[in-house]
This record gives sequence, C-alpha cells and structure tokens, in this order.
Amino acid sequence: MAEEGTTTVTSVTRTHAEDVLYAEEYQPCFLWTLILAPCFMPFVWKYHVRVTTTELQFGYSVECAQMRIDRSTIESVEAIENISACCDWGGYGIRIQLPSMEKGYLPKSGSGVRVTFTKDGKELAYTFICNDADKVAGMLSPVIK
Repeated sequence: MAEEGTTTVTSVTRTHAEDVLYAEEYQPCFLWTLILAPCFMPFVWKYHVRVTTTELQFGYSVECAQMRIDRSTIESVEAIENISACCDWGGYGIRIQLPSMEKGYLPKSGSGVRVTFTKDGKELAYTFICNDADKVAGMLSPVIK
C-alpha cells in the first residue's frame, strides 16, 4: 500500500520525462530581498517553466503560485524579446496589470512569452519569463487552431 501512495504522489507532482518537451528551473533574482520576510521564501524558492505534450506549466515552488494551462485551450502565443519586470509590470513575482487583468510571472527581467487561452468560457492572458522564449512560443504555436 505504501508503494501505491508513493506512485500516486509521484504521478501527480511529476511529469513523465518522455512527455517533457522543454524545462527550466532556477531561483528567482529577488529571493535575497526576502531575508526580511523569510516566511515567504518557501513560496518562491524555485521558478520553473515546463512544456509537455499536453500542458504548459510555469510558476513558483508551491501549487498555489503555479499556473497550468491545457495546451488545447491556447488561443495565441507571442514571444516577447525584453520584459522589464520593474518598468513594465511594477516589480517581481506574480503581478497583475490593470485594467486588462493580465497576470505576469516575473522572477527576473528578460525574454518571455504571452499566452492567451480560454478557461470556463473566459479569455485569459498570462505573461511569463523564460530563458528561450522563441523556442517555447514555437512549441506552443502549432497547437493553436
């Protein structure tokens, strides 16, 4: 029975290696600023981007600070050459741009991807930083209807 529990947890939290098309993971550049508020460190300890055959995942260490998008719901993808976290979004972390309510996952400044998708009949837009935005956008673009 213990083996079944371990297998279930592994299949929920990890993606099979053969399904992963792109993956990156690193510590955000703003992590050192949390020395004054160490209780927030576990939430943003690692940032990741993963593209699998069925899903796009990006975000931070804990489930509530991550985004998972079914690739079949993606409407549009745009690679952005240079995103300035402070100038364009007002800071690092998970940000919301008004009035569009677009969300951004910004562990640093740099290249990124803007993805628009449909969830529960609503069109949503997210921007996230990744090291190879052109490659990620290229992987996601063929899925678009």
